[in-house]
Order: sequence, then structure tokens, then C-alpha cells
Amino acid sequence: MKIKAPTFADLFAETSPQLGGARRTKFLETLDRIIPWQDLKSLIGPYYSEGKRGAQPYPLELMIRIHFLQLVYNLSDPMCEETLHDSFACRRFVSLTMDSKCPDETTILRFRHLLEKNGLDKQVFDLFKQQRKCLMP
Repeated sequence: MKIKAPTFADLFAETSPQLGGARRTKFLETLDRIIPWQDLKSLIGPYYSEGKRGAQPYPLELMIRIHFLQLVYNLSDPMCEETLHDSFACRRFVSLTMDSKCPDETTILRFRHLLEKNGLDKQVFDLFKQQRKCLMP
């Protein structure tokens, strides 16, 4: 996925962290700091499509971030897609610019099923719990 230059809307959202709610923004910033993104990418990477056939997959970290957004807010796949369209704070958390294409609910579903099928959902949760214990005794 090609990285685009920020739009005026992105710059406005970046300078107005309260967009999407001050509590949500603060919570997602904290979550961003405590989640071991590289460890998760290493864990899930071998199972994720390299895009040799068909459409190019979304970046792995984007999909992992969307998965966490889904977990912490208990969002269904369609509701997660809707939230990404509506919330500046959530878009910022998953690293989508205002004009970036957002994964649809089917893509989100397939990623979740990939994790479940390979037992990675439990490993992701365990990794998160382990990291949380280190940071918050």
C-alpha cells in the first residue's frame, strides 16, 4: 500500500486530538504505547497473505490494529468498518489517513478468521496480557 501525503483533514485531525472524543483519543494513545506491535507482526506474519495472487493485502500492522480496535470496543465486523469511517481517533490509531481506503467488513472478518483458524487469537491475547502485567503490576 502506497503511503500518501497527509490531506488538510489529516493535518486538522492531528492538531485537534479531541476529535472523536478526548477520552477515546487518550485511551487509544495509551493502547498504542503498550501493545507490542512488532511481536504481534512476527507472530502473525507467517500466516498472513503475501499478495502473490489477487489483490494486494492491506498492511499487516493495519489489520492487527483494526483487530485490537474490534476487541477493546467489542465491535462486530460491520460496526468496526463503520467506526473507522466515522471516528478520527480510530482512524489515527490504525494509521489510516482521511483519504485512505478502509478495509471493508469482509476483509476484517477474514483476518479475524485467519487468527482463529490458526489459534493466533489466543496467542495474541496472551501476549497482550503478558505485556500489560509488565507495565501495570
